[in-house]
Amino acid sequence: MSKKARTILFYILVAIFLIIAPLVILYGEGYRFDFESGKIIETGGIFIKTYPKDAVILVNDKKAKTTSGLGRSVLIQNLVPKTYNIKISKLGYFSWEKNIKVDEKKVSEIDINLFKKTYEKELLAEEILNVFEIKNAFIIERKDGFFYYTPENNKEEFIVGVGDALILENDLLLKKGTKYYLISGTTSKEFNDIGQSSFKKDDLNNLYYQIEERLYKNNELIKTNVQFYGLDRNTVYYFSNGILYKNEAKLTDVKLEIDETKEYNLLFIYNRIFLNENNEKLYILDNNEFKKILNLNSCLEYSEWDGKILLNTGNEIWVYFSKETNYPEFTSGNTLKLIARYQDKIKDLYFINDKYYIFTKGNDLVVSEFDYRDRINTFTILTNLNDAKMFFNYDSKNIYILENNSLYSILKIIL
Repeated sequence: MSKKARTILFYILVAIFLIIAPLVILYGEGYRFDFESGKIIETGGIFIKTYPKDAVILVNDKKAKTTSGLGRSVLIQNLVPKTYNIKISKLGYFSWEKNIKVDEKKVSEIDINLFKKTYEKELLAEEILNVFEIKNAFIIERKDGFFYYTPENNKEEFIVGVGDALILENDLLLKKGTKYYLISGTTSKEFNDIGQSSFKKDDLNNLYYQIEERLYKNNELIKTNVQFYGLDRNTVYYFSNGILYKNEAKLTDVKLEIDETKEYNLLFIYNRIFLNENNEKLYILDNNEFKKILNLNSCLEYSEWDGKILLNTGNEIWVYFSKETNYPEFTSGNTLKLIARYQDKIKDLYFINDKYYIFTKGNDLVVSEFDYRDRINTFTILTNLNDAKMFFNYDSKNIYILENNSLYSILKIIL
Protein backbone atom coordinates (compact mmCIF):
# COMPACT_ATOMS: atom_id res chain seq x y z
CA MET A 1 0.00 0.00 0.00
CA SER A 2 1.37 3.37 -0.98
CA LYS A 3 2.05 6.13 1.52
CA LYS A 4 -0.85 8.16 0.07
CA ALA A 5 -3.25 5.24 0.44
CA ARG A 6 -2.14 4.68 4.03
CA THR A 7 -2.70 8.37 4.78
CA ILE A 8 -6.21 8.29 3.29
CA LEU A 9 -7.04 5.12 5.23
CA PHE A 10 -5.75 6.72 8.44
CA TYR A 11 -8.00 9.77 8.03
CA ILE A 12 -10.97 7.55 7.19
CA LEU A 13 -10.42 5.55 10.37
CA VAL A 14 -10.03 8.74 12.41
CA ALA A 15 -13.29 10.07 10.93
CA ILE A 16 -15.09 6.81 11.72
CA PHE A 17 -13.72 6.94 15.26
CA LEU A 18 -14.83 10.55 15.71
CA ILE A 19 -18.33 9.60 14.56
CA ILE A 20 -18.71 6.28 16.35
CA ALA A 21 -17.01 7.12 19.67
CA PRO A 22 -19.56 9.79 20.69
CA LEU A 23 -22.38 7.46 19.62
CA VAL A 24 -20.99 4.67 21.80
CA ILE A 25 -20.63 7.07 24.72
CA LEU A 26 -24.15 8.43 24.19
CA TYR A 27 -25.51 4.88 23.96
CA GLY A 28 -23.82 3.96 27.20
CA GLU A 29 -25.30 7.06 28.83
CA GLY A 30 -28.80 5.99 27.78
CA TYR A 31 -29.28 8.03 24.61
CA ARG A 32 -30.89 6.57 21.47
CA PHE A 33 -31.69 7.82 17.99
CA ASP A 34 -35.43 8.11 17.42
CA PHE A 35 -36.09 7.46 13.73
CA GLU A 36 -39.66 8.79 14.00
CA SER A 37 -38.57 12.22 15.21
CA GLY A 38 -35.14 12.11 13.59
CA LYS A 39 -33.31 13.18 16.73
CA ILE A 40 -31.37 11.76 19.65
CA ILE A 41 -33.45 11.20 22.80
CA GLU A 42 -32.77 10.01 26.33
CA THR A 43 -34.19 6.64 27.37
CA GLY A 44 -36.29 5.74 30.40
CA GLY A 45 -36.98 2.59 32.34
CA ILE A 46 -39.47 0.49 34.30
CA PHE A 47 -38.88 -0.61 37.88
CA ILE A 48 -40.88 -3.75 38.67
CA LYS A 49 -41.44 -5.25 42.11
CA THR A 50 -43.53 -8.37 42.60
CA TYR A 51 -44.72 -10.66 45.31
CA PRO A 52 -44.02 -13.54 45.17
CA LYS A 53 -40.58 -13.63 43.57
CA ASP A 54 -39.61 -15.64 40.47
CA ALA A 55 -42.27 -13.95 38.38
CA VAL A 56 -41.62 -13.87 34.63
CA ILE A 57 -41.77 -10.47 32.93
CA LEU A 58 -42.60 -10.02 29.26
CA VAL A 59 -42.10 -6.68 27.54
CA ASN A 60 -44.04 -6.50 24.26
CA ASP A 61 -44.37 -10.32 24.42
CA LYS A 62 -40.60 -10.84 24.72
CA LYS A 63 -39.11 -12.20 27.91
CA ALA A 64 -37.15 -9.50 29.68
CA LYS A 65 -36.32 -10.64 33.20
CA THR A 66 -37.44 -12.70 36.21
CA THR A 67 -37.87 -11.12 39.63
CA SER A 68 -35.75 -12.77 42.29
CA GLY A 69 -33.81 -12.08 45.47
CA LEU A 70 -34.92 -10.47 48.69
CA GLY A 71 -36.10 -7.33 46.93
CA ARG A 72 -38.24 -9.29 44.44
CA SER A 73 -37.54 -6.51 41.96
CA VAL A 74 -35.88 -5.75 38.64
CA LEU A 75 -35.04 -2.59 36.71
CA ILE A 76 -35.51 -2.65 32.95
CA GLN A 77 -33.35 0.13 31.52
CA ASN A 78 -32.66 1.91 28.23
CA LEU A 79 -36.23 1.85 26.95
CA VAL A 80 -37.07 4.28 24.15
CA PRO A 81 -39.87 6.58 25.38
CA LYS A 82 -43.20 5.05 24.31
CA THR A 83 -45.88 2.72 25.65
CA TYR A 84 -44.94 -0.88 26.42
CA ASN A 85 -47.15 -3.89 27.06
CA ILE A 86 -46.02 -5.53 30.30
CA LYS A 87 -47.12 -9.03 31.28
CA ILE A 88 -46.13 -10.61 34.60
CA SER A 89 -46.90 -14.25 35.35
CA LYS A 90 -46.09 -17.16 37.66
CA LEU A 91 -47.34 -20.73 37.60
CA GLY A 92 -50.43 -21.16 39.80
CA TYR A 93 -51.17 -17.42 39.92
CA PHE A 94 -53.36 -15.07 37.91
CA SER A 95 -51.36 -13.12 35.33
CA TRP A 96 -51.07 -9.35 35.46
CA GLU A 97 -51.01 -7.19 32.32
CA LYS A 98 -50.95 -3.46 31.60
CA ASN A 99 -49.72 -0.95 29.03
CA ILE A 100 -47.18 1.31 30.74
CA LYS A 101 -45.91 4.57 29.32
CA VAL A 102 -42.18 5.30 29.58
CA ASP A 103 -41.02 8.93 29.43
CA GLU A 104 -37.56 10.36 28.78
CA LYS A 105 -35.23 10.33 31.80
CA LYS A 106 -37.96 8.81 34.00
CA VAL A 107 -38.52 5.39 35.52
CA SER A 108 -42.11 4.13 35.63
CA GLU A 109 -43.02 2.03 38.65
CA ILE A 110 -44.92 -1.25 38.88
CA ASP A 111 -45.46 -2.66 42.38
CA ILE A 112 -47.81 -5.66 42.33
CA ASN A 113 -48.95 -8.76 44.13
CA LEU A 114 -49.88 -11.87 42.19
CA PHE A 115 -52.90 -13.76 43.53
CA LYS A 116 -53.35 -17.51 43.53
CA LYS A 117 -55.90 -19.08 41.21
CA THR A 118 -57.13 -21.32 44.04
CA TYR A 119 -57.76 -20.51 47.70
CA GLU A 120 -59.07 -22.96 50.29
CA LYS A 121 -61.81 -22.09 52.79
CA GLU A 122 -61.22 -23.37 56.30
CA LEU A 123 -64.28 -23.97 58.51
CA LEU A 124 -64.00 -22.15 61.85
CA ALA A 125 -67.45 -22.28 63.49
CA GLU A 126 -70.98 -23.50 62.76
CA GLU A 127 -74.59 -22.88 63.84
CA ILE A 128 -74.16 -19.11 63.81
CA LEU A 129 -77.08 -16.71 63.58
CA ASN A 130 -74.97 -13.62 62.95
CA VAL A 131 -71.43 -12.29 63.20
CA PHE A 132 -70.34 -8.77 64.19
CA GLU A 133 -66.83 -7.57 63.42
CA ILE A 134 -64.72 -5.99 66.16
CA LYS A 135 -60.99 -5.36 66.38
CA ASN A 136 -59.10 -8.61 65.64
CA ALA A 137 -62.11 -10.65 66.76
CA PHE A 138 -65.84 -11.19 66.30
CA ILE A 139 -68.96 -11.22 68.38
CA ILE A 140 -70.92 -14.33 67.41
CA GLU A 141 -74.65 -14.58 67.97
CA ARG A 142 -75.98 -18.06 68.67
CA LYS A 143 -79.36 -19.36 69.83
CA ASP A 144 -78.21 -19.29 73.46
CA GLY A 145 -76.56 -15.85 73.46
CA PHE A 146 -73.49 -13.86 72.40
CA PHE A 147 -69.84 -14.93 72.40
CA TYR A 148 -66.46 -13.29 71.84
CA TYR A 149 -64.63 -15.27 69.19
CA THR A 150 -60.91 -14.88 68.45
CA PRO A 151 -59.89 -16.64 65.20
CA GLU A 152 -56.21 -16.61 66.17
CA ASN A 153 -56.74 -19.27 68.84
CA ASN A 154 -60.19 -20.46 67.68
CA LYS A 155 -61.66 -19.70 71.10
CA GLU A 156 -65.16 -18.60 72.11
CA GLU A 157 -66.03 -16.85 75.39
CA PHE A 158 -69.61 -16.40 76.57
CA ILE A 159 -70.67 -12.76 76.97
CA VAL A 160 -74.38 -12.60 77.70
CA GLY A 161 -77.62 -14.42 77.06
CA VAL A 162 -80.27 -13.80 74.44
CA GLY A 163 -81.58 -10.28 73.90
CA ASP A 164 -81.91 -7.50 71.32
CA ALA A 165 -78.33 -6.56 70.49
CA LEU A 166 -76.49 -3.77 68.75
CA ILE A 167 -72.73 -3.56 68.20
CA LEU A 168 -71.09 -0.25 69.09
CA GLU A 169 -67.40 -0.20 68.18
CA ASN A 170 -65.91 -3.14 70.15
CA ASP A 171 -68.78 -3.38 72.62
CA LEU A 172 -72.24 -4.88 72.78
CA LEU A 173 -75.38 -2.92 73.61
CA LEU A 174 -78.02 -5.37 74.80
CA LYS A 175 -81.68 -4.74 75.59
CA LYS A 176 -83.29 -7.06 78.14
CA GLY A 177 -86.77 -6.22 79.39
CA THR A 178 -86.94 -2.50 80.16
CA LYS A 179 -83.19 -1.96 80.52
CA TYR A 180 -80.18 -1.44 78.23
CA TYR A 181 -76.72 -2.79 79.06
CA LEU A 182 -73.48 -1.58 77.49
CA ILE A 183 -71.14 -4.56 77.79
CA SER A 184 -67.42 -3.96 77.42
CA GLY A 185 -65.35 -7.03 78.21
CA THR A 186 -66.43 -8.13 81.70
CA THR A 187 -67.93 -4.76 82.76
CA SER A 188 -71.46 -3.53 82.19
CA LYS A 189 -73.25 -0.17 82.35
CA GLU A 190 -77.00 -0.02 82.89
CA PHE A 191 -79.38 2.49 81.26
CA ASN A 192 -83.08 3.17 81.36
CA ASP A 193 -85.35 2.04 78.53
CA ILE A 194 -84.63 4.80 76.01
CA GLY A 195 -86.13 3.27 72.89
CA GLN A 196 -84.36 2.42 69.68
CA SER A 197 -82.75 5.77 69.00
CA SER A 198 -79.37 6.54 67.40
CA PHE A 199 -76.89 4.98 69.83
CA LYS A 200 -73.22 5.94 69.66
CA LYS A 201 -70.26 5.36 71.99
CA ASP A 202 -67.11 7.40 72.52
CA ASP A 203 -63.61 6.16 73.38
CA LEU A 204 -64.34 6.46 77.11
CA ASN A 205 -67.35 4.10 76.92
CA ASN A 206 -69.86 6.91 77.32
CA LEU A 207 -73.14 6.10 75.60
CA TYR A 208 -74.94 8.78 73.59
CA TYR A 209 -78.48 8.61 72.29
CA GLN A 210 -81.12 10.93 70.93
CA ILE A 211 -84.81 11.13 71.80
CA GLU A 212 -86.70 13.49 69.49
CA GLU A 213 -84.50 16.64 69.50
CA ARG A 214 -82.84 15.93 72.85
CA LEU A 215 -79.30 14.51 73.03
CA TYR A 216 -78.23 12.47 76.06
CA LYS A 217 -74.86 11.33 77.34
CA ASN A 218 -75.35 8.24 79.46
CA ASN A 219 -78.56 9.19 81.30
CA GLU A 220 -77.90 12.95 81.29
CA LEU A 221 -79.48 15.48 78.92
CA ILE A 222 -76.64 17.51 77.32
CA LYS A 223 -78.20 19.32 74.33
CA THR A 224 -81.58 20.31 72.94
CA ASN A 225 -82.79 21.33 69.48
CA VAL A 226 -80.61 18.63 67.89
CA GLN A 227 -81.68 17.37 64.46
CA PHE A 228 -79.02 14.62 64.34
CA TYR A 229 -75.52 14.14 65.68
CA GLY A 230 -72.22 12.31 65.21
CA LEU A 231 -69.19 11.33 67.30
CA ASP A 232 -65.55 11.60 66.32
CA ARG A 233 -63.61 9.89 69.10
CA ASN A 234 -64.79 11.91 72.14
CA THR A 235 -66.06 15.00 70.32
CA VAL A 236 -69.74 15.65 69.63
CA TYR A 237 -70.89 17.14 66.32
CA TYR A 238 -74.54 17.98 65.77
CA PHE A 239 -76.93 19.77 63.42
CA SER A 240 -79.27 22.40 64.77
CA ASN A 241 -81.51 24.44 62.45
CA GLY A 242 -79.52 23.19 59.45
CA ILE A 243 -76.14 24.34 60.84
CA LEU A 244 -73.33 22.00 61.96
CA TYR A 245 -71.73 22.56 65.38
CA LYS A 246 -68.68 21.03 67.04
CA ASN A 247 -69.57 21.22 70.70
CA GLU A 248 -70.56 24.90 70.74
CA ALA A 249 -68.48 26.06 67.76
CA LYS A 250 -70.28 26.77 64.50
CA LEU A 251 -68.72 24.89 61.54
CA THR A 252 -71.00 25.80 58.61
CA ASP A 253 -72.26 29.12 57.34
CA VAL A 254 -74.70 27.83 54.72
CA LYS A 255 -77.86 26.25 56.10
CA LEU A 256 -78.55 22.68 54.96
CA GLU A 257 -82.20 21.87 54.34
CA ILE A 258 -82.96 18.81 56.47
CA ASP A 259 -85.77 16.52 55.34
CA GLU A 260 -87.22 14.96 58.50
CA THR A 261 -88.39 11.92 56.54
CA LYS A 262 -84.80 11.02 55.64
CA GLU A 263 -81.90 9.59 57.63
CA TYR A 264 -78.62 11.51 57.93
CA ASN A 265 -75.23 10.24 59.10
CA LEU A 266 -72.02 12.17 59.71
CA LEU A 267 -68.83 10.33 58.68
CA PHE A 268 -65.37 11.26 59.93
CA ILE A 269 -62.77 9.87 57.56
CA TYR A 270 -59.12 10.93 57.44
CA ASN A 271 -59.69 14.36 59.00
CA ARG A 272 -62.55 15.14 56.63
CA ILE A 273 -66.26 15.33 57.46
CA PHE A 274 -68.76 13.71 55.11
CA LEU A 275 -72.55 13.65 55.27
CA ASN A 276 -74.60 10.71 54.01
CA GLU A 277 -78.15 11.74 53.18
CA ASN A 278 -80.42 8.71 53.27
CA ASN A 279 -78.01 6.67 51.10
CA GLU A 280 -79.03 8.98 48.26
CA LYS A 281 -76.41 11.74 48.32
CA LEU A 282 -72.92 12.17 49.76
CA TYR A 283 -71.64 15.59 50.83
CA ILE A 284 -68.25 16.81 52.03
CA LEU A 285 -67.58 19.74 54.32
CA ASP A 286 -65.54 22.26 52.33
CA ASN A 287 -64.98 25.92 53.20
CA ASN A 288 -67.69 25.97 55.89
CA GLU A 289 -70.29 24.43 53.57
CA PHE A 290 -71.49 20.92 52.76
CA LYS A 291 -71.08 20.29 49.02
CA LYS A 292 -72.51 17.28 47.21
CA ILE A 293 -69.87 15.05 45.62
CA LEU A 294 -71.78 11.85 44.78
CA ASN A 295 -75.22 10.46 44.10
CA LEU A 296 -75.62 7.20 45.99
CA ASN A 297 -77.46 4.17 44.68
CA SER A 298 -79.12 3.20 48.00
CA CYS A 299 -75.75 2.16 49.42
CA LEU A 300 -72.64 3.62 51.01
CA GLU A 301 -69.67 1.59 52.20
CA TYR A 302 -66.20 3.00 52.56
CA SER A 303 -62.64 1.96 53.29
CA GLU A 304 -59.71 4.29 54.02
CA TRP A 305 -55.97 3.89 53.59
CA ASP A 306 -53.41 6.68 53.96
CA GLY A 307 -55.65 9.48 52.76
CA LYS A 308 -57.35 7.49 49.98
CA ILE A 309 -61.01 6.69 50.60
CA LEU A 310 -62.85 4.02 48.59
CA LEU A 311 -66.58 4.70 48.30
CA ASN A 312 -69.05 2.00 47.29
CA THR A 313 -72.33 3.42 45.99
CA GLY A 314 -73.92 0.06 45.20
CA ASN A 315 -72.67 -0.66 41.69
CA GLU A 316 -69.77 1.81 41.44
CA ILE A 317 -66.50 2.25 43.31
CA TRP A 318 -65.02 5.73 43.59
CA VAL A 319 -61.83 6.88 45.22
CA TYR A 320 -61.48 10.21 47.00
CA PHE A 321 -57.95 11.54 47.42
CA SER A 322 -57.92 13.62 50.58
CA LYS A 323 -54.24 14.44 50.07
CA GLU A 324 -51.67 14.56 47.27
CA THR A 325 -50.32 11.21 46.10
CA ASN A 326 -47.75 10.01 43.54
CA TYR A 327 -48.86 6.42 42.95
CA PRO A 328 -50.06 5.14 40.54
CA GLU A 329 -49.63 8.63 39.11
CA PHE A 330 -49.55 12.13 40.53
CA THR A 331 -52.98 13.15 41.84
CA SER A 332 -53.70 16.32 43.78
CA GLY A 333 -55.67 16.31 47.01
CA ASN A 334 -59.45 16.82 47.13
CA THR A 335 -59.91 14.75 43.95
CA LEU A 336 -62.71 12.25 43.27
CA LYS A 337 -62.26 9.52 40.65
CA LEU A 338 -64.47 6.67 39.39
CA ILE A 339 -62.44 3.45 39.17
CA ALA A 340 -65.01 0.63 38.77
CA ARG A 341 -68.61 0.04 37.66
CA TYR A 342 -70.48 -3.26 37.69
CA GLN A 343 -73.98 -4.52 36.99
CA ASP A 344 -73.98 -6.75 40.08
CA LYS A 345 -74.34 -5.28 43.54
CA ILE A 346 -71.06 -4.48 45.29
CA LYS A 347 -70.72 -5.00 49.05
CA ASP A 348 -68.22 -5.70 51.85
CA LEU A 349 -65.54 -3.33 50.54
CA TYR A 350 -62.06 -3.28 52.17
CA PHE A 351 -58.66 -1.87 51.34
CA ILE A 352 -56.10 -4.72 51.53
CA ASN A 353 -53.13 -2.36 51.38
CA ASP A 354 -52.18 0.82 49.54
CA LYS A 355 -52.47 -0.87 46.15
CA TYR A 356 -55.27 -3.46 46.38
CA TYR A 357 -58.82 -3.75 47.66
CA ILE A 358 -61.29 -6.60 48.04
CA PHE A 359 -65.07 -6.81 47.78
CA THR A 360 -67.94 -9.14 47.00
CA LYS A 361 -69.84 -8.78 43.74
CA GLY A 362 -72.91 -10.93 43.26
CA ASN A 363 -71.75 -14.38 44.40
CA ASP A 364 -68.05 -13.71 43.75
CA LEU A 365 -65.17 -12.62 45.95
CA VAL A 366 -63.04 -10.20 43.94
CA VAL A 367 -59.63 -8.57 44.40
CA SER A 368 -58.83 -5.47 42.37
CA GLU A 369 -55.74 -3.36 42.01
CA PHE A 370 -55.80 0.35 42.70
CA ASP A 371 -53.56 1.11 39.68
CA TYR A 372 -55.93 2.70 37.16
CA ARG A 373 -53.27 3.32 34.48
CA ASP A 374 -54.67 1.57 31.40
CA ARG A 375 -56.80 -1.51 32.23
CA ILE A 376 -57.50 -2.38 35.87
CA ASN A 377 -56.59 -5.95 36.77
CA THR A 378 -59.27 -7.74 38.81
CA PHE A 379 -59.14 -11.32 40.03
CA THR A 380 -62.08 -13.47 41.12
CA ILE A 381 -60.60 -15.63 43.87
CA LEU A 382 -63.81 -17.33 45.06
CA THR A 383 -67.12 -18.07 43.31
CA ASN A 384 -70.57 -19.49 44.08
CA LEU A 385 -70.91 -17.75 47.44
CA ASN A 386 -74.42 -18.07 48.81
CA ASP A 387 -75.54 -14.68 50.13
CA ALA A 388 -72.28 -14.51 52.06
CA LYS A 389 -70.91 -11.75 54.25
CA MET A 390 -67.17 -11.05 53.99
CA PHE A 391 -64.74 -9.49 56.49
CA PHE A 392 -61.07 -8.66 56.01
CA ASN A 393 -58.54 -8.39 58.84
CA TYR A 394 -55.82 -5.82 58.09
CA ASP A 395 -53.35 -7.20 60.64
CA SER A 396 -53.48 -10.90 59.73
CA LYS A 397 -54.44 -10.34 56.05
CA ASN A 398 -57.02 -13.09 56.49
CA ILE A 399 -60.46 -13.14 54.88
CA TYR A 400 -63.45 -14.31 56.93
CA ILE A 401 -66.70 -15.39 55.31
CA LEU A 402 -70.07 -15.99 56.95
CA GLU A 403 -72.04 -18.33 54.70
CA ASN A 404 -74.94 -20.70 55.46
CA ASN A 405 -74.62 -20.08 59.23
CA SER A 406 -70.94 -21.08 59.18
CA LEU A 407 -67.79 -18.98 59.52
CA TYR A 408 -64.84 -19.71 57.23
CA SER A 409 -61.37 -18.24 56.79
CA ILE A 410 -58.93 -17.81 53.90
CA LEU A 411 -55.45 -17.29 55.27
CA LYS A 412 -52.99 -14.58 54.25
CA ILE A 413 -53.99 -13.71 50.71
CA ILE A 414 -51.28 -11.07 50.65
CA LEU A 415 -48.12 -10.11 52.56
